[in-house]
Amino acid sequence: MNFVKNIEDDKEMIFSKLSSRTKDIERYFYIKKQYRKGNIQNNPEFQRVYKKFYAMNAAGLTPEFLKEYFRILSNKEINLKKILKKLYKIPRRRGDRAVHFSFSTKLLHTINNDLPIYDKLVGKFLNLKIIGKNKIDRINSCNEAYGKLKRLYNELINNRKIKKIILEFREKFNCGKEKISDTKILDFVIWAKGQLEK
Repeated sequence: MNFVKNIEDDKEMIFSKLSSRTKDIERYFYIKKQYRKGNIQNNPEFQRVYKKFYAMNAAGLTPEFLKEYFRILSNKEINLKKILKKLYKIPRRRGDRAVHFSFSTKLLHTINNDLPIYDKLVGKFLNLKIIGKNKIDRINSCNEAYGKLKRLYNELINNRKIKKIILEFREKFNCGKEKISDTKILDFVIWAKGQLEK
């Protein structure tokens, strides 16, 4: 599997990149802990940290969008198509609408830490493209890509060499399975790999 070799070849640089972003890793632990406590709709500090961690502040999102987003997150909606359709209804600041695949997978991951996150870096590394010229086609493409992403993550997490890298991450950042899932560690690793290739 080429993905494994690519990660393994750059392992030292990946860990160096992650070491420089320990505040991000701590923010993730905070988000997970606060979400477990519940009542996130009335927790502005949780929302502030979440928006910063997941780069929502620079995405041209409206207060209406964010209110609906955190309502969906609070209600633990796990149907990707439903989430995409609900979020599509709310225009961005410039008046256009978008299929918010990345933010939707971040929401799903917050509910279930074993679900992977899609973003541009992950999509590029794993060669997953979203296609379609209209809302329905793009939503269907997202759903298909997410199915592939889940299968790929499952394969990678069960790979002997990736398991070793995940264990090294746990030792380096002193975090057991109750603090962070194998899926999220792999996400951090792929994110760092993507950063190296920018």
